[in-house]
Amino acid sequence: MKYTIIITIYNKEKFLEKAITSACTQTYKDYTVMVVNDGSTDNSEKIILNLQKKYKFKYYKKENTGVADTRNYAIKKVVTPYFLFLDADDYLENNLLETIDKYNDYDILSFNSINKDEKDNIIEYINKPKYQGYGEKFIQLLIKDKITFTVPWGYIYNTKYFKNNKYEYLKGEILEDFELTPFILADARKIISIDYCGYNYITNSKSIVNNKDNLNKIADTYLRHYQRMLKKTNESNYSEETKKYIKDLLSGTIIWYVNNLDKNKQKECIKKIKDLKAVNNLNKNIILKTIIKISYMLNIYYSIRNIYISILKKETSKNIQKILYGDKYICNQIAFVMGYKDYKVITKDEINKYSNEKIIFCKNDIKKKRKDISINELYNEIDSYYKHNTLVKKDIKSILKHILIVYRPRLKNINIIRKLSIKIIKPSEMLIKELNASPINIKCKRMEETCYIDMHGDIYACCPGWTVRPLGNILKDNYYDNYFSRIMKLSSINKSFCFCQLDKCKHIYNDKKQPVITNLEVPETPKELTIAFDQSCNLKCSSCRKKHYNAKGKQLELAERIKDRVIESSWLDKSNIIVAGQGEVFFSKIYKELISTNIKRNDIEILSNGTLFNKKRFEEIKNNYKKIKVSISVDAVCEETYKHLRCGNFKILLNNLKMLSEERKKGNIEYLQFNYVVQRDNYKEMREFVKLAKSLNIDCVQFTKLGNWGTFKKKEYIKKSMIKNNILDYELYKELNNDIYKDKLIDIDSFKDNLIKSREYYGDKYE
Repeated sequence: MKYTIIITIYNKEKFLEKAITSACTQTYKDYTVMVVNDGSTDNSEKIILNLQKKYKFKYYKKENTGVADTRNYAIKKVVTPYFLFLDADDYLENNLLETIDKYNDYDILSFNSINKDEKDNIIEYINKPKYQGYGEKFIQLLIKDKITFTVPWGYIYNTKYFKNNKYEYLKGEILEDFELTPFILADARKIISIDYCGYNYITNSKSIVNNKDNLNKIADTYLRHYQRMLKKTNESNYSEETKKYIKDLLSGTIIWYVNNLDKNKQKECIKKIKDLKAVNNLNKNIILKTIIKISYMLNIYYSIRNIYISILKKETSKNIQKILYGDKYICNQIAFVMGYKDYKVITKDEINKYSNEKIIFCKNDIKKKRKDISINELYNEIDSYYKHNTLVKKDIKSILKHILIVYRPRLKNINIIRKLSIKIIKPSEMLIKELNASPINIKCKRMEETCYIDMHGDIYACCPGWTVRPLGNILKDNYYDNYFSRIMKLSSINKSFCFCQLDKCKHIYNDKKQPVITNLEVPETPKELTIAFDQSCNLKCSSCRKKHYNAKGKQLELAERIKDRVIESSWLDKSNIIVAGQGEVFFSKIYKELISTNIKRNDIEILSNGTLFNKKRFEEIKNNYKKIKVSISVDAVCEETYKHLRCGNFKILLNNLKMLSEERKKGNIEYLQFNYVVQRDNYKEMREFVKLAKSLNIDCVQFTKLGNWGTFKKKEYIKKSMIKNNILDYELYKELNNDIYKDKLIDIDSFKDNLIKSREYYGDKYE
């Protein structure tokens, strides 16, 4: 026999049969299965004995001493060259051993796994890097990429290597694998890591790790692990780089668990972490990135809302005329950003005429000494108030240190992907960037006229994915008129768009005319308002979320506060409304309250998944709004695909689509659009979708690229999106080049750049 599959069991009657069956039905035959019952008190033994009648495996029963001691017990009985672990609530792919058998002469062979829920739905892929070499380098890669690797499963162990090094799991401790696996990997002289998913890890809500009742116990356990592992790391012969990575793993892990504790226990653990100086072991580069990300999350970065209250505001409020000297183009922009309503730009010859008045110099070419305001003083004034608001009368270092202790390793689990490009820069630096920017041939007024309110209350001009930062936050003062918002709007007026991510934007179009700055006024309220602060939805689309979401607790309270501020703003009566940028409009109570009214309002655009958009709901909308536009996300043509991608009822959706089509014919809907997010699971149905849309007489069919909102691992996303390095998968490239997509009814602008680059890449080879 070449391999031994070890299954340790304690009260796993619910999952046991599937685990043992997957181990005993491998396509490869030169192996044995060892089942060790750690004194189970449920029906586990009865199930094991019944399975022994069907499959051949070794069975041992012992008194309950814990999983660590049970693993050690099993390893001592291994006589095959290699062995692996299978937890009793997980299962193996039936071709695992056959796949890995082509590899030989290694200390450790690593393979990938799939994290699933108890209903066997995929949560995520745990993909380790493809690698062959020393263990130290491998563990550096794992820690750097924040990959789950400290578990005992997902590896084939060389028995001689394991026993010669006298590795043993620590008896009497939970999470015993965390203290041993990193060293087993780091010590290895040869590790082979292959790109193959052979293990199915089931997230068991009643397991030690996932049971909330064990949180305090887990935190204390990790603190003990930390001290022992830190001592072992410092005494090892590992390279200094490897030691740094392991220390970062240790510190990051204990800090991560502190975040899950109640406040009293959290304070106790934070004190212990400080005493252990664990923060000092965090990777400095990670800390720097963390400060940037966390400062966004806690609104430290955006606490500059009240920047309009400056030393100059008092004078402005008295309506005293401001005198500015310098380039007229620059002076106009400075006046706009500073909020001056009454100002005059003078020339060099006019300076003496205003000798008794304070002049703001926007140039430094005057030798005469005067007690006036220079442009640099304005910058300093902006930045000093920025610092004042950022500190919030506290020491920023102590705040960030606390943030790092509590939140740092948890960042990878927070949906902030679209915010990673944001950098903390002073408002003066933004203004300097804008004043030095060159205009480009693009015409777009969305920065000046539109707003998008997200779940944090942040107000973006246009889509959050297309601008580098918010204009403000509706829960704060001066949320729509502050230095940041003026500077960003100025970039639109000037046509520099230096705060837009133009490579992602689809609203822009060329305009050969150069800007002429004559009027720097912008609307006091947005012309178009997108409501997107409640993510509650009745569907569970695989590209959007991993589970159903309905705002509760603190998130619901926050959404209620944002709703109240939106109502107070009077934007609902003065702006054209788009609802909902996130979530489902007819599922969210907050959204329904916002759009219901007794007043005949202006335009509204409904963005919906359509499953709840029935005749009754349409009549309610029709009675309240003058013009109605409707955009429905569909993503499928057949019932099976729709259920797979969107987890909804396709028949109900189809009936609602037909109803909307009839209302469009009657003129009750001004514009009707169907949306289709293209991915590997549905691209073959695109042409049928066009036929369906045309049969319903819609105005536009919009095909868009699949986005990654934190639900996919990088490799998984590339596979599903069919785009790698901006090059389309050839099958999708062929599909999009079909004549059917040249119809004016069809919008494939989302793929425009990809098609150009793909055409260059494939060339005439596939013509």
